[in-house]
Formats: sequence, structure tokens, C-alpha cells
Amino acid sequence: MGVGNLLLSAAILFSGNTYARMQDISDYLKLPILCKSQFYALQKRYLFPVINETWISCQIGVLDGLSREPKIVLSGDGRCDSPGHSAKYGTYSLMDVDTGLIVDFVVLNKADPSVKNSNAMEPMGLKQCLSNMKKWNISINILTTDRHKTVRKILRVEFPEITHQFDLWHFCKSIIKKIIKACGKKKAFAPLLGWLQSISNHFWWCAESCQGNVEILKEKWDSILYHTANIHVWNDKKLFHACEHPPLGEEDRSKSWLSVGSPAHDALTKVVKNQQIIADLKYCALYCHTGHLEVYHSLINKYVPKRQHFSYEGMACRTQLAAIDHNYGVGRQQATTKSDQPRYDIVVPKSFTNRKKWVAKAVKVPKDHCYREDMMRDVVLMRTHGFEKSHVQLPEVNQNMFDIEKPEKSEVVNATLQNTRFRKKNST
Repeated sequence: MGVGNLLLSAAILFSGNTYARMQDISDYLKLPILCKSQFYALQKRYLFPVINETWISCQIGVLDGLSREPKIVLSGDGRCDSPGHSAKYGTYSLMDVDTGLIVDFVVLNKADPSVKNSNAMEPMGLKQCLSNMKKWNISINILTTDRHKTVRKILRVEFPEITHQFDLWHFCKSIIKKIIKACGKKKAFAPLLGWLQSISNHFWWCAESCQGNVEILKEKWDSILYHTANIHVWNDKKLFHACEHPPLGEEDRSKSWLSVGSPAHDALTKVVKNQQIIADLKYCALYCHTGHLEVYHSLINKYVPKRQHFSYEGMACRTQLAAIDHNYGVGRQQATTKSDQPRYDIVVPKSFTNRKKWVAKAVKVPKDHCYREDMMRDVVLMRTHGFEKSHVQLPEVNQNMFDIEKPEKSEVVNATLQNTRFRKKNST
């Protein structure tokens, strides 16, 4: 075997690329490379085992560090391999909040007989991850997830020892959606729309400043009804009686106050006093969010793009690559200029696009992908010295997710040509 074929295959996969992309580049350059079938053969024989054992060694180091911690706070979230409710694969990941390291993940396949449908993959992924934590004697104190009803029940019934918290970003997003829906397109509700960002900021401040006290959190959240009406002191609460901001000047105001009893204020009151929101505030008192896990999900898109299909083992190993890449990049320092000043970049975040607000974002030093050199070396050693490495352990799944037996190709082609709307009509 030519060493270039082996190393090129490893470089394509380990960098998060695909053979199809590399083939496009080589075609433009008239550069001959190994064929598609050889790439996939090398990938299965050498590359997947090397990725699997690299992830296992990385995960063991993370779990060893967690086993020494007295209080473990994790965040969990699911990711589908394609948009919508037609996903074939579902990935559920757990991240250690204190260190930002990926602790564990599972990849589920809808072709697995134990998976009912795409929506069931996230709760099943959570259960498997938490079961793995028990096997490794990792005691979780707090777990942050989204507001998935099934996830809530699983934690309440099967893992009562874990304190469950909701991701504040998802919670706040649902509140803002309710307000927008209540306003509709009526002019009478227009003043309330100007308060959306302030209401969002207020909710985050309530969760951050309540210090774990659910009653204070509820009273602070309810105080937005007074503040938006230009009432900053009240006496009908037990623990929170006045706004904590300094006196407000009228000259710099960009939004108008809401009159008590107006349609806009009544709509806000209906959302703020929504029984489901009030009941769920107890899951927000510890100020937890999954923001860093969402950033990790964006990194997964580099290795597992949603618009491309992969085999089950390919999906699992590419997710392992993303977790390895993320864990090796955690803890990077902020980059500096030649004069040793911290480097910043000014950007417009998506949340501020409509407001045209520029913010400063710290620039970190580039990632050191030293693990890739070790993996490339392991691939060569497997080929030259016959070293064996283990494949990722995956459950047995059906070859076809469809219940009906696969018919002959000619039958399907003829039926499709007869029933398509775009077939050519016979000329008369």
C-alpha cells in the first residue's frame, strides 16, 4: 500500500472533511488520489479503531478528574443529524459545567428496534448517559437540560437524587415567544414589543440574583409588571419590595411605559402570571444554562454536517472526533497583540442583529491539534506492525428502517415512472 493513500485518508477524516469534498478539489487540480472504495475500506479497517481508542483514553482522563470532585454539575442536550422530525440519528451529550469538558455521549439510530421514533431518541440518550455515569461511580449533583417533558419525568422518577434545572436560554426564549404571540399584529400591543429585550434581561437577572431562593425568584420575576408601568416601589410582596436599579432619567428613554389596564400591560400580565411558567421557575433558581454545550454542537457540525448521511459507525466516530477536538481546545488563553495587549474582535451577535449593536469578543489562541499527529502515527503503526485496536461498540440495528420488505429495483422504477407528476405526456 502506498503510504500516501493511508495518510491522505487519515488526514481527510481526522480534519473533519469527507472524501467527496477532497475528490472535488483533486478533480479541479487534475490530481489523482485513491478511489472511493479504498478510502472507505481504510476508514473502517484503520481510522475508526484509532479514533475510538483515542476517545476512550481522553474520556478516562475526564472521568478520573470528575471522580475526585465533591460536587458535579453537568449539562445535557440532544442533537439530531438532520432538521425536523425525520432524523435517523440522535446524539445526546453530557458536559461538565465547571471545566467545559465533554464527559459522555451516545449516538442512537432510529433503525434500532428499541427506538420508537425520532422524538424518543433524546430521552433514551439521556437515560443511557446517566446509566453510564452510575457504572463509572460518578455522582451527579445538578443536571441542566431543556424543558422536555419526558426528560423531566425521567429525572423525577428514575434519578431523584439529581437536582434538575432548566436551561435559562430555552426558558427565556419560550417566554418571549409567548409575549410575541400574545401581541400578534395589533397596534395596541406595539409598546410591549419594545420591552422584549428588557424582559429577557430581567429574567436572567432574577435567576442570577435570587441565590437559589425560589420565592425571591418568583417575586422578582413578578416585579416586571410594576417596573414596566413606571412603579418602582410596592408593598404587596413578602421579600422583594422595590426595584434595585438607580433612578431613571426620562431623557434617554427609548421605550414608553405601559399603563396598568392597557391591552399591552394586560398581555404581559397574562404571560408573567402563566401557571406553567410560575411552576417551572423552581427549575431556574440555580442559574444554570447550556450555552457552552450549544457551542460544542456547532463544532459537531464541522465533523457531522446535517446535510450529509453517514453510516452508524461513521456517525459515532465522527462525533468522537468532535468531542476530542473540543476537549483538547478547552482552557485556551486569550490571544495578545505584539504589545501584549488582549486581542478582541468586534462582531454583531445574532441576538442583536435587529438592534445593530456591536460587541467585543475575546480572541483566543489557535487550537493545538497535537492529538492528530498521535492518531496519524497510530494509523501507520497499525498498518506496519499489525497492532489491533477496538471498534466502537454499537447495538445491532435493522438494515432498513422501513417495515416493508425491499422490492426489486425494476418494480420501484416502473411504479415511480408511472405515478410521477413530471412524466412526459403522449402527444396527440
